[in-house]
Amino acid sequence: MLAIDERAGFCYSMNASAVRVWELAANPMSVGDICAALCQEFAVEPDTCVRDVSELLTAMRDAGFVSVTDAAMG
Repeated sequence: MLAIDERAGFCYSMNASAVRVWELAANPMSVGDICAALCQEFAVEPDTCVRDVSELLTAMRDAGFVSVTDAAMG
């Protein structure tokens, strides 16, 4: 899947787990809830998942793809 930031002129390629985060983030939910789903679907440790999902959501927010609140990051 590709995501395009037309303002900055960037194109982002997303792997399967990033696409799944994108799908889950379509509905307001916490990082913990996203990671609970991902840990069931992918072979990932919870601590690694929280770190990686937090970084991904921050990058998506910075690109204007998602809105992230402090409550969601907790």
